[in-house]
Amino acid sequence: MFRLIGSTVVLAVVASSCVTMPPPPVQFVAEPTDALALNGAWEGQYYSAETQRYGSIRFLLSARGDSAFGDVLMLTKRTSHGRAADETRMMTAGVESQTVSIGFVVARGGSVSGLMTPYEDAEGAVLLTRFDGVLRDDSIRGRYVTHNLETLAVTSGDWSVQRKKP
Repeated sequence: MFRLIGSTVVLAVVASSCVTMPPPPVQFVAEPTDALALNGAWEGQYYSAETQRYGSIRFLLSARGDSAFGDVLMLTKRTSHGRAADETRMMTAGVESQTVSIGFVVARGGSVSGLMTPYEDAEGAVLLTRFDGVLRDDSIRGRYVTHNLETLAVTSGDWSVQRKKP
């Protein structure tokens, strides 16, 4: 049986702009041994050939503490400005960026899965993304699947992170 572990998870992208606000809380569910296996600082990237969304991921997980936090910055090559849903989206040199919050993470037996909170694409359609990965030593590799709730289109991509050495 899982139990909620108080942990600190911070996901942010290494980008040229500064992060202005701390990431929102994330629900993290894991047995203590699974939470310990994910303990540390992680860096990596994700990419979808279908959508041209990509980014660099950086997160920190501490098996101590009483809360978890996380978000991801998505980068998309754009030929037009699209519509900005809120202050979390900006356009720089033909690349649109958008911060997306992580809503839920589960770790069990070397597997990691979760959901991003629903977010809007550049055209205003609501997207929902689920991610799954496998922990092996100091790396996590996985796939993500995004559902467009307006058009019902489904796209996917790959992601991976490596644990940083202290």
